[in-house]
Amino acid sequence: MNFDAFFFDLDGTLYDSRNGLLDQVNRKLDEWILRTVPMPASEVSAFWHQIFTQYGGTLPGLAIEYGSDYYASMRYCH
Repeated sequence: MNFDAFFFDLDGTLYDSRNGLLDQVNRKLDEWILRTVPMPASEVSAFWHQIFTQYGGTLPGLAIEYGSDYYASMRYCH
């Protein structure tokens, strides 16, 4: 898969932040983490924030630390 550009809506200008899109992505991310790393569901949010901070992205961090398939996780979460 080759891409020429990525668009990120970090401030809600492209998508209304109240439409639930980010909530859905976060829920899917939580599900992916639980499939990848054995942990109680109550610890997932703190874990993905820590991985994000350490690696600059949660999914790259999971790929590096836990061997998660980066492209499969992107398809699942986004």
